[in-house]
Amino acid sequence: MSLPRFTEQEKEIINSKLLIEGEKLFALHGLKKVTVDDLVAAVNISKGSFYAFYPSKEHLYVEINFRLQKELFTSIETTVKKKKYKNHRDLAKDVIMLSLTGVITSPILSQIDLSLMDYLQRKISSDIFENHMYSDIRILEILEDLGVVFLVPHTVIIKSLYSVLSCLEQFKEDEELNMIQNLLVNGIIQQVVAE
Repeated sequence: MSLPRFTEQEKEIINSKLLIEGEKLFALHGLKKVTVDDLVAAVNISKGSFYAFYPSKEHLYVEINFRLQKELFTSIETTVKKKKYKNHRDLAKDVIMLSLTGVITSPILSQIDLSLMDYLQRKISSDIFENHMYSDIRILEILEDLGVVFLVPHTVIIKSLYSVLSCLEQFKEDEELNMIQNLLVNGIIQQVVAE
């Protein structure tokens, strides 16, 4: 089977449409319910054309995730650079709270839980996951650039925040969500950020 030939401009347009329509479909239905047929119908391309861009719908989903996460972190970085903080713990807390809120309120980023991570790990190569962890660590590097000193490895902090996210997911509708989030984040900050 020969792959369809596109000009560079056509490739950019089709890939852009795949990202936009994929984001809409994944946000509405979740990764497992969206099919490649749904994606190609939304973009009006053939299945062969889809596979010329992405080996699977999971790869497209992860690409969309990376882009949304990068946008979130850029927005957080811009926000915190405009503020003044009394100390590094307040700065770290603000960044982590903004990150958690951004993830929880995103129709796609909020879908990532342990079972979906496990599913994705079976479907795509592990180096994509190392990239995902690195992408998460970027928020900690932003904090370090601003002078924050961490007392534990980055991976421990990120995994702790994944745990907080899965905990908060259970209380998404709870009126005490903010109090729970504050308690958990304060506990982490006290233990991982140098005074």
